[in-house]
Amino acid sequence: MSTFMGTALGGYSLYYQDGTNFDLVAGARLWSADNRFEFHGGALDGTSASDGDTWVDPVIGAKFKADVGNGIYLAGWGLVGGFGAGSKSMWDVMGGAGYQFNEKTSMFIGYRAVHDNYSHDGFVNKLTQQGPMLGFTYKFSVQ
Repeated sequence: MSTFMGTALGGYSLYYQDGTNFDLVAGARLWSADNRFEFHGGALDGTSASDGDTWVDPVIGAKFKADVGNGIYLAGWGLVGGFGAGSKSMWDVMGGAGYQFNEKTSMFIGYRAVHDNYSHDGFVNKLTQQGPMLGFTYKFSVQ
């Protein structure tokens, strides 16, 4: 099974002050899933089957980031979507902490869970993926 998930969001900051921001966001999430089965050996040797689909979900939610001092920050988001336009429902929650090494470089560790409930023409993608995450950021500018 292979899955691609890409999200584009625009937001509005309800609060942006003293190293803390709280934003409302809206946008779209593109999903593409491909399931492939292959049998090797036995009575089904050489038999294969595949199924997949691509769809777009509208998405709304909120995200936050709060500096807590000494380069440490907390961040997270909560998103919901689908609403029957693509998936019947989907949600995505993430939370964790980061460290800002300098103006351009930071590191983040957290936990994320994503759920999707999609079906169309016999293809079903009903899953929850969750686990720890680790990320690094480098900001650059072109002048």
